[in-house]
Amino acid sequence: MKTESLLSCSKIDTVYSIINSSVIALVGLIILLINRLWEPFKRGFFCDDDSINSFIKYPHHDSTIPCPVLYGVDFSFNIVSFILIEAALLRNSKNSRTNKKPGQNIAQTYFCIVFNILLPFLYGAAVVQLVTDIAKYSVGRLRPHFLAVCQPDVTKFNCTDGYITADVCTGDMALIKHAR
Repeated sequence: MKTESLLSCSKIDTVYSIINSSVIALVGLIILLINRLWEPFKRGFFCDDDSINSFIKYPHHDSTIPCPVLYGVDFSFNIVSFILIEAALLRNSKNSRTNKKPGQNIAQTYFCIVFNILLPFLYGAAVVQLVTDIAKYSVGRLRPHFLAVCQPDVTKFNCTDGYITADVCTGDMALIKHAR
């Protein structure tokens, strides 16, 4: 007697799904650890650097759209799009696209197809986020509003020295980390 796994998906699809889900979870854990534990490269600055030196020109503003809302809308839109497009394609397709066997439940076939499309999408999104975070933390380029959140103590440095590498910030450390 042959048993079918994961809602009548083939055994290869099931193994593929388990491996992809594990890799996505691992990459997500690495992203979380990078954001919590890794300090960005501490780059110095020039007092006359036009890209960061004007509190008026580049004040700090909170995000217009908070990250959880942005990610929620973005992922929801993409996932709903995948679900609707695959439903339309499955409805109009023949057995060659779905490899549907006679007597196999169409909902089970649909679930397997959507699940096997969503996993690579989630994997790609996780890898892009990982590479972006590694690059940002490694380079440490100062954001335009860096001096606005740093609030440097002008008694600790002299602009005639040129490149300032000393830790002169007196502002909120979380905002400074984000601005680095």
